[in-house]
Amino acid sequence: MNGKPKILIVGDDEPSTMPLRGELEAEGYEVYWVPDGRQAKAKLELADFSLMIAHSVRLPDGDAANLITEVCRSRATEHPMHIVVITAGDTKSPDFTKKYTEAGADDIIQKPYEVDDVLTAVRDFLTVS
Repeated sequence: MNGKPKILIVGDDEPSTMPLRGELEAEGYEVYWVPDGRQAKAKLELADFSLMIAHSVRLPDGDAANLITEVCRSRATEHPMHIVVITAGDTKSPDFTKKYTEAGADDIIQKPYEVDDVLTAVRDFLTVS
């Protein structure tokens, strides 16, 4: 990987991702945003991303768990990547948590969230990588 670590944010509401994007860029990450799973898969084929953030579990073209499963399966050996899910869903529900962790999510953060919590997760994952 050349230069700054690349992070892809997937979520259908671009304005709600802006504060997080700004903070990630200030930390030195190269950040991209796409609104749906189809565009996420296309973007992931073009560049080597270190981390993907699903900023919503309900995307216009499907559930983020399906996207995460597909991404993890296709990138498992050549370009593994960490995945963080940010959701308003019930993260205390074992079924909800299981669905996303089994899909391949490394961390699940509850909305509303503190940007610092996401930054900490990103730093932890990208420092270990």
